Amino acid sequence: MGLDYPSVYLLAQLSQKLTNHSDARVLTMGVQDCAYTLAELIRFLDRFQLTKERDVKPLPTTSWRAQRGDEPFTRYIHQKTAFQVIGFDPDKVQAVDVSTYEKPDFCADFNNPLDASLEGQYDYLFDGGTLEHIFDAPQALENIVRLLKPGGMAIHVTPMDWIRHGFYNFNPGFFDDFYSANGFVKIESRVAITPATVVDEPIDHFYIGDTERFYYPISPAYQSRLYLVVRKQENVTSIKKPQQAYYESLWPEEQRKTKESGDTRLTDLINSTRRVSPALFGAIKGYLYLRKAQRVNI
Repeated sequence: MGLDYPSVYLLAQLSQKLTNHSDARVLTMGVQDCAYTLAELIRFLDRFQLTKERDVKPLPTTSWRAQRGDEPFTRYIHQKTAFQVIGFDPDKVQAVDVSTYEKPDFCADFNNPLDASLEGQYDYLFDGGTLEHIFDAPQALENIVRLLKPGGMAIHVTPMDWIRHGFYNFNPGFFDDFYSANGFVKIESRVAITPATVVDEPIDHFYIGDTERFYYPISPAYQSRLYLVVRKQENVTSIKKPQQAYYESLWPEEQRKTKESGDTRLTDLINSTRRVSPALFGAIKGYLYLRKAQRVNI
């Protein structure tokens, strides 16, 4: 879990659309790793003209790697500092974790219902890659719904094709169907694609793409995560468990018919590879997706 470069980039974009978020209460699921110094983060986010380095007093990270004395992790910043750079009040940013090891503000297990005193206490909940490590994901989502105030936002950055990482990888429909069934509205949905590297190896770029067009993972060269922002419309008294919307509402026959336009020879050639080599077909479709995605250099 962490506030990596794609996450802070997308959060910085979101912060520019928000009003009064400097007074908002934020809860993160776990203490987020921030693999950069304050100067590195300020430099990366300079394109957004956010907080200047002189206005921020950095807090040291409490990550397990830093506590172990590993370099360069001892030089990195705490999540409160990263949120401050994006425009939030660091004193109103809290972390909850199942363990005290990385020094969260309080402990709780999202596999179980949370204490009723926490209901409706937060304006934002950030899941930077924690949900996939919680075995009872539906219970964790129910906790998220209850933690948020009406009008509050849940922000997920969660893996879609990370092998041997957590318990789960998630499809966008998992969140879409759950949140829509419980009165939330979707604010933003993107795919963040990063080069697949060995653990802790730095990256120099990533891609931001459209969720609706993402069907084929671009592995093993790249790994993909869903970035999703949803808003709670009103108080939720009873959590609904949805049926999968795709199977509930099949398209009418006339909508299944697609209009062909222009030269389809390239499309036909690509589709023909599916029969010969499904892996090659997926790779071609994936890299064609990247060509239309936004590349962001670090």
